[in-house]
Amino acid sequence: MSILRYFGGKSVLAPQIVPLIPKHTTYVEPFAGAAWILFSKPESSVEVINDLNADLIGLYRCVQNHLEELVKQFKWLLCSRDEFERVKSLPPESLTDIQAAARFLFLNRLAYNGLMSNPRFAVSTTRRPSLNLLRIEETLSEAHLRLSRVWIERMDFGKCIERYDTPETFFYVDPPYFKREAVYGEGLFERADFQRLSEQLAGIQGKFILSIDSSLEMREQFKRFEVDEVSTTWSSKEANRKVKELLVRNFS
Repeated sequence: MSILRYFGGKSVLAPQIVPLIPKHTTYVEPFAGAAWILFSKPESSVEVINDLNADLIGLYRCVQNHLEELVKQFKWLLCSRDEFERVKSLPPESLTDIQAAARFLFLNRLAYNGLMSNPRFAVSTTRRPSLNLLRIEETLSEAHLRLSRVWIERMDFGKCIERYDTPETFFYVDPPYFKREAVYGEGLFERADFQRLSEQLAGIQGKFILSIDSSLEMREQFKRFEVDEVSTTWSSKEANRKVKELLVRNFS
């Protein structure tokens, strides 16, 4: 189970995606995000998660290498609006890597939809807070064990695909949703990058599954591959909303 809330996270789609993963030696996620597929699937011989978001990768590296110190950061925190605003106001540049990782996780878990571009404290009349501080050590320990043998990279998706591409590699590719690129951070992924991604995937040695929103533009962009439409759920202010997504792949 992922430790993060993430807009477009694949918690709902994971049961549909994992059974489709072909036999492979190396597993790579060029856009890790919440890494729901990694946390949902059996371990591969070699595993790589990559993302250009420095805060995200900093958190994963701290979970992997500094678990005890990271857990300590949550000892005196409270799940409250005042605490959320206090932690949000902390200048990231004044924090250590471990403190910054704890800040990112705390805000992410309590923010509406986990959105970090301008995090707002999330409230609900039907759900408990999404961060259980009494179980934070257990939650992070499970993630630590799962990440213990995973390579964690921070580079452009194109460089990641090029570096790890072999005939025995499987890529799970989960780019930002079309027209929502900036939700994940300014400058991390541009509209033109969809074309670059499509062209690169057409030439790889390995296999891939790509998930993306079902739009006319994305259907056109990836029409050279096998494309299936599936149902999933997005969270909205009003309620969970049923939507369609595309699963794109280069194998039958």
